[in-house]
Amino acid sequence: MKSLPRLVLFTAFASVFCYLLWYRIAGPTDEAARAVRGNRAYVPPSDETLDHVMELLNAPGLRFAREPEADAYLAQRLRHYLKFGHYAELESIMGRIRREDLRLPNGSSLSGPFYSAVNSIQANGTAYLGYFQNWTNQYPESKTALIALANAHISHAWATRGSGWAASVDPPRWRLFKKRLNYGRSVLDLAEKLPGDDVQLPALRVNIAQADGAAAAEGMTALDEAARIDPHDMRAYAYMTTALLPRWGGQPGEWIEF
Repeated sequence: MKSLPRLVLFTAFASVFCYLLWYRIAGPTDEAARAVRGNRAYVPPSDETLDHVMELLNAPGLRFAREPEADAYLAQRLRHYLKFGHYAELESIMGRIRREDLRLPNGSSLSGPFYSAVNSIQANGTAYLGYFQNWTNQYPESKTALIALANAHISHAWATRGSGWAASVDPPRWRLFKKRLNYGRSVLDLAEKLPGDDVQLPALRVNIAQADGAAAAEGMTALDEAARIDPHDMRAYAYMTTALLPRWGGQPGEWIEF
């Protein structure tokens, strides 16, 4: 019995060693998987990235099994583009999503997963937000870059607040939360002045309005705008459904009626 702990330790060590050996020799063959580990010079072709995402989404099988795989692949590629400054590829992918009206199997625009995927790079504050600021510095007239920057600040604001009830948030966090949300709102204002529509812009306004209560005029106006731009996209409706929960100022059962 005394040798049992040693046997367990040896088995665990051997398992880890074998996994690392497999990963090094026969692990992910996708070039972007290796690129994420530090190859700044490698630029995965944007069309190849999007083609593979659509193949995954449209492959036979259950949707709930396909979409996470597509999301993970897209996030892996977009994180690499953003981290190493390959902004032209990000612009190209979103341009094609808009031009070809690419969609998820449920009818929602692929633009939503795009912004979520690029936002998955979350690191700690300054580094995380700096990636998006660099993108907008390089492409100051890009609606995509500005929406991505706003999304990053809005996500950062909600992370600061947390998901608890209002009474659980102390005054310093409330102030920081509001400050970051307002910055995200100001970036959306800049994006709105640029030509072209993007349904994710009003969707993010609904997400901001959640902080002021479900009946906030900004949220309802933004929801109507999202429906005008793309009545099939579900993201703004999902944000509003959450905002209508009692936790965020809605009345009991209101979110069901919505």
